[in-house]
Amino acid sequence: MVKKKEEVVAEPVSVELPKSRIQEKKEAHEKAAEERANIQKLLKAEYFKVKESPALQDLMKKLHGFVDYHTKVAKDGIGYEQYTNATGDLQQKTVRFTPEERVSHLDKAAGLEEILDYIERQLI
Repeated sequence: MVKKKEEVVAEPVSVELPKSRIQEKKEAHEKAAEERANIQKLLKAEYFKVKESPALQDLMKKLHGFVDYHTKVAKDGIGYEQYTNATGDLQQKTVRFTPEERVSHLDKAAGLEEILDYIERQLI
């Protein structure tokens, strides 16, 4: 008599393979992107709350004034400097700017415009 061998069926075992470096970086990137999106939503809501705030309106007005000033100084090449003389009186003197100083004023105006554009985009 021949005995039949019993078939043994192994249960599937789930083995988690180690993640590749690329997979880890991708997951970290996706997590960071999701966090940034959540923060951006919260910031957008905060900007919307203060959209009509007198303080923000004043700040925007001042920033526009600074941009106009730096652009005008760069264009004209002439500015004014205030100082106090020996008697304590405020005096102004005319200052002529070098080409490098004029470019510096244009750079300042450009930086302020970037800030203004960012704030205005957030308020939309």
